[in-house]
Amino acid sequence: MSVHVIGLTGAGLDGLAPSVRALVAEARTVCGGERHLAIAGPAAERILLKGDLVATVKLVGAARAAGSVVVLASGDPLFFGIGRMLLEQIPAEDLVFHPAPSSVQLAFARLKMPWQDAAIVSLHGRPFAPLQELVDAGRSPIAVLTDAKNSPKAIAANLPAGWTIHVCENLDAPDERVRSMAPVDAAKRDDWSPLNVVVLTRASSPAEGGTPAFGIPDDRFETRHGQPGMITKREVRVLTLASLDLRPDSVLYDVGAGTGSVSIEAARLAPSARVFAIEGRAEDVEVLKRNIERFRTGNVTAVAGIAPEALTALPDPTRVFVGGWGGRLADIVGAVWPRLPAGGVVVVNSAQVEGATEAIELLRAAGARVDFLDVSVSRSRPLAGKLAREPLNPVTIVRGVKP
Repeated sequence: MSVHVIGLTGAGLDGLAPSVRALVAEARTVCGGERHLAIAGPAAERILLKGDLVATVKLVGAARAAGSVVVLASGDPLFFGIGRMLLEQIPAEDLVFHPAPSSVQLAFARLKMPWQDAAIVSLHGRPFAPLQELVDAGRSPIAVLTDAKNSPKAIAANLPAGWTIHVCENLDAPDERVRSMAPVDAAKRDDWSPLNVVVLTRASSPAEGGTPAFGIPDDRFETRHGQPGMITKREVRVLTLASLDLRPDSVLYDVGAGTGSVSIEAARLAPSARVFAIEGRAEDVEVLKRNIERFRTGNVTAVAGIAPEALTALPDPTRVFVGGWGGRLADIVGAVWPRLPAGGVVVVNSAQVEGATEAIELLRAAGARVDFLDVSVSRSRPLAGKLAREPLNPVTIVRGVKP
């Protein structure tokens, strides 16, 4: 027997077509959250959609043998909803979906705002980093599905100037409310309904002061006092990250992280990855922590210590970048190589020929597939009303891939 998965708006059952409303009234088993079950009316069996969702969905599948089953959900069940999990546990041919307008669709309708180019992110039980990446890149509009932790107030507190936050509450219900304001005002309020969708719009373009999505200018990072050049330069950083070949589930060690420029770029490039920035110099660790906070890269962990000893308690890596090693490169490679999975990558940057040669020999001895990239970059600088080339120090990027 089919399972009918029915989407609801704030209008409840009154918002359904008569034929769909009849499915609810005639169902032997009704499954849904507390709010949905409260309006569903009597049924021989009621299944609360809460806690262990996989176990709950299995109960729904088993209930088909006893009679008709209805699952009540919010909006479109296939849009950040229970539909995906149902499809994982119940054959698709046994599921019938009756979507309502999604909360995001209703929010843009109330705001009278086209949304075919909108970015959509769910923070429901998820980290803030993916939204931060979109904000830093200047994407607009952005629709946000919230939860108690990532509330409109919390989102507003992390927004820079130049944005407007639109909070759409209790959509399609009698107490529906839509409010638009500056982030500084929204961050002061505590009266938001838990049933809300946030839409963010940007008044200015990224060129007016936003941080690029990739290739952050060197001067955006705080550096060690009196040594502004102690940073992996933007051009080398971009090529280094390309060599690392990050994946969404990567675990990256940044050994000798310094200011954290590589760690922070990696975290923004792969916001679901876990990045461990290892630095032994106390002054640099403090700078590193301030840069992590500045760029709001919550998936970067600053680790104070010297490799390889500082790596022992960390999760096994899938990617390793060595930017500074203090004469201990052999020890570092020897420590991380056995912990890497097949396909794992080690990248070593060296401004010295001897350092690059050492990295190649160590990685070859470990059994890696090795290649390298020599990077010689010149930047433009004004000279007598014209542009001249100003070369950066050449760097060799050595990469070893574990077979």
